[in-house]
Amino acid sequence: MARNTANRTNQTQQSPSKHLMYMKNAVLLYTTVGLGIGLVIILLSEFGTYPFELTSAGEMTTSQMSDLNEQFYSTVAMFTILISVVLAPILGGLTGYWAGSSIPDSNQAVIYGAVATFLGSFVFVVLVIFLSSTALTEEATLIAQVEGVDFGGVIVNSIVVGIASAVSAAGAAYGSAVK
Repeated sequence: MARNTANRTNQTQQSPSKHLMYMKNAVLLYTTVGLGIGLVIILLSEFGTYPFELTSAGEMTTSQMSDLNEQFYSTVAMFTILISVVLAPILGGLTGYWAGSSIPDSNQAVIYGAVATFLGSFVFVVLVIFLSSTALTEEATLIAQVEGVDFGGVIVNSIVVGIASAVSAAGAAYGSAVK
């Protein structure tokens, strides 16, 4: 029994560097996922083609087909920007679960999971918005009546999404904490 208590005390007093490594890896996860999503949008907008077969494709001119491609990928880019704010709390739940499963002390798991998720979500949303916005064409920005990316708005939205995602992570970390 005394040995079990000593092991639990030793696990609870893990070095902060291990927890910081967890945070670094969690933020890296969000960063790489954000980069991947943004890169998909950029590559599709530059090299992709309209993925649906059109019944009147034989009658469309090259210019009309080019316009269709631009409109399609601009719509995909705008949708990706919107969906990133929904995806961040989902990743937050997974990150929190990872924290709860990796960090023996439930209080530390909640704190590190929430902080890592906040930071990761912030970076994730900023990357997705800025990378996806590069795929928006001039025509799409005119249709949507936007002139570009509002940096202040992106920061505020990223903070709000980070807070909501951190709550998701804290709950998942608490629920999955090794007890």
